[in-house]
Amino acid sequence: MSQDSAQKLKGLLDAGFDLYTFLRSGHYEQLLHGMKGNASDTGGLRNPRFIGMWFKINLQSQLPSLTKDDLSCLSNANLSCESYQALVKALSEHLSEKETDRKGMLYQRFILPFLSRNSTGGCVENSNSSEDWLMKNFQSFAAFATIADFIRLNRNFSGLDALEKLTPEQKADLVLHPEMEGQDNNIIIHVLQSLIRPLLENKHLNQSVDNMTTAGAIGIPNDNPHLKGFLKFLKPLGSFIQRFVATADKRNVTSMKVHVLTQIVVNWTLSELAGFFSHNFTLNNQTFTGQDPSALTFNVTNMEDWFQHVVVPILKRFLPGNQTEVLKDLTQIFKHVFATASNVTMNSDMLSLNDVCRPNYNTSSATCLVSQTAEDLAVVLRCVAKSNMNVTGERIKLLVTDLLGTMRRHMMNATRPNITLPPEQLPAVIFSSEQLRDPDLMALWAVVRLAPALLMSSEGNSSCLIAQSFSCEAFQAIVHSLGQHVMDRHQQTQVYMTFIKPFLSRRDTRDPGCIRSVNGSRQWLEKNFGKFAALDTLEEFSRLNLNFSAIDVLSLLTPVQLVEFARSPGRLRDPRDVDMILKHVEDKDLGDFFDDISPFLQGLNLTQDVRSALLQNVLDRTNLSDPSVHDTEVLEWLKNRLRPLLPNITRDQVKPLFKFIKDRDCETIKQGVHLLSSIRPTLMDDTKEEIQGNILQTLNGPPPLRCYKNNSFYVFLNDTFLDFGLPNLTTVLSLIPPGRKAEVVSSFHPSELGALLRQPNSVDNDTNLCTVFNNYNRTPDFLESEELPASVRRLVLPCVWPLALAAEDETEADRWFNVRLRPYLPFLNKELLSSGNTLNASCLSFSKLVGFLGSNHSFNGSDFTQEEAYETLKQYLASDTEPKCYNTTDPRLNSTAWFVNYIGGFVIFVTSDDLDTFGSGEKLQVFTVNPQNIQLFTTSGVPGSTITSFTQLIFLQNPNFSVFGLPPVFQCGVPGSVYSKLNQNEALTIIENLNQTCANVDPEVFSALAGNVQNVTADTIGALGQGVVGLNTAQIASAPPSVILGSLSTFSAVQGWSQGQLISIVTILFQQNYQIDNPAKLVNLGSLVGGVPSTTFTSISPAVALNASQNPVFITNLQNAPLIVQQTFIKQAVMFFDTAASGLEAEELSQDVLQGFTCSRVRSITKVKVKNIIRACRRRKNRRKVVLEQKQLTCMYNIIKADKPTDFANYSSDMLLYYKYADIPKASCKSYFTEVGNADFSVLTKALSGRRGILLNNARQCLGIAGNNISRENLAVLGNMACTLDRPYIQNSDPEVVEKMMSCNDLTEEQGNALQTVLIQGNTKYGPPAKWKGKTLNDLGVLPLYFTHDFWKHFDKRTTKNFLKPFLKNLRRNKTQKRKLKRLFKQLMTGTRAKRADECTAGSITKATIDDDAFPFGYDATQFRLCLSAQTVKENLAGLTEKVDVDEFQRIILEKLTESYPSGLSDEQVQLLGSVSRVATLDEIGKWNISSPDTLAALMNTDDGEWESDKSKAIVTKFLSGSNSLGSSELNVLGGPNLCALDTSTLKAINSDSIKGADSLDVSNCTTEKKRALFEIAKKAFPLSVQNRNSDTLTTYQLIRSYLSGADTEYIRSLSSSNVNMDIETFVDLDESVVLDLSVSEVSGLLGSNLPDLESYQNESVVQRWISRQLQSELDTLNLNLTGGRADPTTASSNSTTTAAPNTTTTATTTTTTISPTTSAGNKETSYSLSFIFLMLTVFFMRNAA
Repeated sequence: MSQDSAQKLKGLLDAGFDLYTFLRSGHYEQLLHGMKGNASDTGGLRNPRFIGMWFKINLQSQLPSLTKDDLSCLSNANLSCESYQALVKALSEHLSEKETDRKGMLYQRFILPFLSRNSTGGCVENSNSSEDWLMKNFQSFAAFATIADFIRLNRNFSGLDALEKLTPEQKADLVLHPEMEGQDNNIIIHVLQSLIRPLLENKHLNQSVDNMTTAGAIGIPNDNPHLKGFLKFLKPLGSFIQRFVATADKRNVTSMKVHVLTQIVVNWTLSELAGFFSHNFTLNNQTFTGQDPSALTFNVTNMEDWFQHVVVPILKRFLPGNQTEVLKDLTQIFKHVFATASNVTMNSDMLSLNDVCRPNYNTSSATCLVSQTAEDLAVVLRCVAKSNMNVTGERIKLLVTDLLGTMRRHMMNATRPNITLPPEQLPAVIFSSEQLRDPDLMALWAVVRLAPALLMSSEGNSSCLIAQSFSCEAFQAIVHSLGQHVMDRHQQTQVYMTFIKPFLSRRDTRDPGCIRSVNGSRQWLEKNFGKFAALDTLEEFSRLNLNFSAIDVLSLLTPVQLVEFARSPGRLRDPRDVDMILKHVEDKDLGDFFDDISPFLQGLNLTQDVRSALLQNVLDRTNLSDPSVHDTEVLEWLKNRLRPLLPNITRDQVKPLFKFIKDRDCETIKQGVHLLSSIRPTLMDDTKEEIQGNILQTLNGPPPLRCYKNNSFYVFLNDTFLDFGLPNLTTVLSLIPPGRKAEVVSSFHPSELGALLRQPNSVDNDTNLCTVFNNYNRTPDFLESEELPASVRRLVLPCVWPLALAAEDETEADRWFNVRLRPYLPFLNKELLSSGNTLNASCLSFSKLVGFLGSNHSFNGSDFTQEEAYETLKQYLASDTEPKCYNTTDPRLNSTAWFVNYIGGFVIFVTSDDLDTFGSGEKLQVFTVNPQNIQLFTTSGVPGSTITSFTQLIFLQNPNFSVFGLPPVFQCGVPGSVYSKLNQNEALTIIENLNQTCANVDPEVFSALAGNVQNVTADTIGALGQGVVGLNTAQIASAPPSVILGSLSTFSAVQGWSQGQLISIVTILFQQNYQIDNPAKLVNLGSLVGGVPSTTFTSISPAVALNASQNPVFITNLQNAPLIVQQTFIKQAVMFFDTAASGLEAEELSQDVLQGFTCSRVRSITKVKVKNIIRACRRRKNRRKVVLEQKQLTCMYNIIKADKPTDFANYSSDMLLYYKYADIPKASCKSYFTEVGNADFSVLTKALSGRRGILLNNARQCLGIAGNNISRENLAVLGNMACTLDRPYIQNSDPEVVEKMMSCNDLTEEQGNALQTVLIQGNTKYGPPAKWKGKTLNDLGVLPLYFTHDFWKHFDKRTTKNFLKPFLKNLRRNKTQKRKLKRLFKQLMTGTRAKRADECTAGSITKATIDDDAFPFGYDATQFRLCLSAQTVKENLAGLTEKVDVDEFQRIILEKLTESYPSGLSDEQVQLLGSVSRVATLDEIGKWNISSPDTLAALMNTDDGEWESDKSKAIVTKFLSGSNSLGSSELNVLGGPNLCALDTSTLKAINSDSIKGADSLDVSNCTTEKKRALFEIAKKAFPLSVQNRNSDTLTTYQLIRSYLSGADTEYIRSLSSSNVNMDIETFVDLDESVVLDLSVSEVSGLLGSNLPDLESYQNESVVQRWISRQLQSELDTLNLNLTGGRADPTTASSNSTTTAAPNTTTTATTTTTTISPTTSAGNKETSYSLSFIFLMLTVFFMRNAA
């Protein structure tokens, strides 16, 4: 504003003040009425403010009388657009909505003409939108305009922009306006959406239905207020539709336009109102059927269609409670919605009123209004007086007051610093005393006159003003007015110091200090000081007002004054004081406040809670984290203002404090941390932790590490965290960007890294510690120079472990393990040792590791053992062929001290199998001759088998290696072939060492060494010791007999004699008149007892035998004797079962006694005890299994089955094979099959072999096994049932099936082939064949016995031979069937074609060769023939026949014997033939001497295989031809099959006493004629007394049972009444004709408790034929579900009485599954252990003695 303008404004204010003063005088009315004059200039017409005042003064009261001409005059007035808009707004606000006539006239006569003037241009320019233009220029008069008006007045008018301000009718016009053609056709969507928006926003729910009076008037039910209230909101929609339809008809809208609009409306309704269309209703007596709208059914020019498709769905959607469901007739609603609105009419006959100061409308003079300049009071008053307004003086005063208020605001703007006013003297005070006391007048005078003068005057000029007699009220009004004036600080001070303070300091006024006129300190300060109170101190206030209370005015005080208050004594005592003060300090003034208060607080002993409260206010209110706050301001707070507040800062205040600095520049952050560090001693630990955490956040960026300058990161961290300590390692690493880890970590000096890691709790995560060393480029230096705590060293080791193991240089590897890792290696653990890093270590590093573990590592307290360490070594060194870490071309790896370098002290754990894992023997053998390795293997604790394997490799590498150059322990494993080259003295020296050093010496070795003995003397025998077993029969025979007798103590203590050796030694002893005439001599024979002829035992007194039998060593030796020797020594004992069983508790019975259980023998025992005996046969820990046969097991089951027990573990698992599955609860089936899994499935005879399939199918059902894939878990349940699986199951089940079938007693060829296929596929734990080694063979148990050449071809000859030695030894010891051994050797020999040769190349066969347990492996038929001499056969016949099982080889042995003994073989030689005898021809047999029962027994030994009937007949005939008879022993050795080979005449010659003394013989293979012959003899041996049925009857039955298949009908019928409980197997073996003659009752009596087994055997042919001959009705009495009997004759009635058997049911399932059969070994009915026989023998002798 210019100075001139400001001066004019001041003049205006002066004039206004004069007018105001005059009006307050009370004399203005008379003057006004007398004044007349012309209108002043028209400049005010263009001033909006003037127009507003003019409207209030003049026009507002004249509105009711304005005429059309008046309005037309007004429309042509020289109004600006702003003035016009102000006038329209005033008119709109003044007129109510109901004054439609007057408003319509104003629009038509004033608004529309004015806006249509060219000079106004529609007043468009100052509007920013169509809506804004409409509101400014039309206000509430817009409803009277048309869309055409808007478009004509404003060419840029947008209906959509102003849509919310349009009436429904205008919206309809907008849609159909011609100028809308071609524009957005979807405008109707916006219009419709605007019409239902109140409904969408649920506004109608808040409306009062009481205001709805029109609804009831048109027939809407009054009892439906919701509907009445709702219809108000449909009215705008109805108005729109009504206008839309009417306009469309009137304008004849084109069909294309109608079609487009219809489609748009239809789409909108389908979108917005879907689901509300289906509704039938009545309208104007017409029924409308509900249907969805479409372009065909919706005519937008038809109101009924609008009502049906739009209005009614809207009602259904939005009306609360869906009231349209109540009203079926919607006629009244239709009428309400579409009711015609009242037309707007304008009354043109209005009263005329002359305009104020307008003498003539038609003149060109302007309207006389208040002058803009108002320079002359008379002009103002004259203009007012000329008007004819009927107004009061008070109205005029109010008008002028408003005018002066506006002028005053302009004056304030004029006094701003950029305005310069002319110098001014203080105005003369010419007021009366009354006026001086008028507050209103003084207030206005202060603004208009005093304030400008005060600002421009000097202090000296104010004395006259101060002396005026203002009242306190006038003074206070002046102060208030002055406070409204815009002043700077200097001006305020000048006013205060020159006027206010001097006046209040006066004591000559009526109210000094103006104290009495106010109420309290607050009012005193407000009224007397106003805004000038900030210019003085509290101390001054107290001086001016002795009653002044600062507390009462805190809210009025400035920050400086509040500081003054706070600094007063005792003001800051607790946090409430702080809050009381600071709440009056505005946020923007806090800086000033603390600038003043902080220095004061420095020396003040504040309490912690006060200090904390002050700080908290700062944290909560300063907003220093705002980026707009400059860093310098933040630093000012940190350095000065906050310093006294921070000591003892709390944890919760740390984070807000850091918010101020965390995003600041690095220096600000640093200063903040420095400040906190300086007060660290005052902080609690949790606060320190919080500070550290917040420091961390400042480092996280973005960007990360923005304050780090690439120097030492450790130094940077120290400078950053200062005394708050470095964070842990995880946190430190988290600060480093991933791409910079190596760079930043490597910036640490080793000493700095050490300092970081030594910091307590620094290492919190071992993974992150490893991250450090993975990125650190000075790890070796660090490890060599820095010491760390043990807890950290433990964690460091895994991190540097890969580096240590990667060394490829000898020096470097040595430095790692001897220097760098020395403090760390004690923390080596199992996980690290077995890690991938260890297994991938360099050879040199690994060697150093082995050396450390073997010599320096303490395993005490370690989490891994030496053996576990060795497992890692073994895994590392594993190799299929080439030994790892050996390379002849690499100087670093060409040492042959391989075992020393890579096994070291762990050699004690190396097994012979392990050697195979280190590489092929061919490659390893080069290491074995290294002296260092040899010395290593002498370490105490190395397994003997390992030394043996190692020794064998030595001689493979160097066959001429001196045995005397080996350590003694190595001599135990030297191959026998090496020892064969020694002389006698050398051999005896070696044997002496072997006897002292070796626990077990290979018989081959003893044979090789003993073979070097030329003269067998007492000394040589003594020197040989255990090696004497290596002497062949020729050497034994060459010794003087006295030497043999004198060496008895040596011979008898040696184990491992062949039968030939035993016979040779015993023969010599008896030749030396050795008599067995006392128990000692019998016992002294020791291991030689097996060579004593059986006939010798017949002459031994029972007392001697009984006494000797009490010696356990003797019993052990006797068990190794031929069977006939054992049988001769001991007689039958089975008859004593009932005696033993009756006298002892069931649980006390031994396994041997329990094996004598039969249904017949337990007849006399109580049922409870019998059941206890049955339970005693269960599996028990640390006790041999009770072996029972099927007839015993079925008998047991029949006894307990009625109880249906489910405690399966308390019964023999074999008995459970016969359990009825239907009796097993589903919940118990798994436990049943778990126990059945321990059974021996071979006990099932051929007749019941089908139960294997039944059991398997039941198990599948129980376990949910689908198909033939059995899981590992289910295999664990099945147990031994796996032994019954056939090929599909084996090949498709879990590989665990291999492990399960290792425990099978026998496997079929099909099963063996299936298992072999599974193994070769490579999916088992043994891996593919390429990975197989000797250990694989050992781990497979007995399974290799059943495999073919396709399996064996994957092993080399050496591996196979090493395996076969123990394998074949065990097979022979366990008396494996010869057919299996023959098959095994056949497969081993497959693929090895016999080469034509004239000489032995495989090695001469000597006793040492034969004693090799793998013999004859390695020989084919040609080499066997060439390498085996007749002399060797003569001297080693027993050894040969024991080892050789191949038929072709056996023929060669017989040929060699014939070569040596062309006239035939002696008894002693025949006894040694073993299985070789089976390949002899009849002619060869005819040349054998078979005069001794021992010879017959040896030939008939079933372990050597079965005889062809003609050959066995020839042998027996040969035996009988020598004046021998078939006594009890002979019958026992013959057994059933061989007995049946004899002629009937020969059988009839058998003595009944022989039958009586013999075992039960199996005569099932005999013809019917032979069976009858044998039965007749047995009947004499065991006569049955039918009249006297006692325990002897049962004994007799048990003895004769095996011969009953030859019994006649009469004898069997006699048994049916004897309660013998015949087992079912014996029954079906009876002569068929006899069985068919038996009745149902006779069979029931015969079988007794075993009758239920008849059901299981009903498929046997003899049982089927018997059933078919019985009446079905009689069979039914057995309750066995036997079918197939004869129908009863229709004329006959049965009066017969039958004995019903116990109620039974059939087997649960008959599903057939292919199961491989298994066979039972042996032919005897029941076999008993030797210890049991001795027990029975003892009882027998005791009873006889009694």
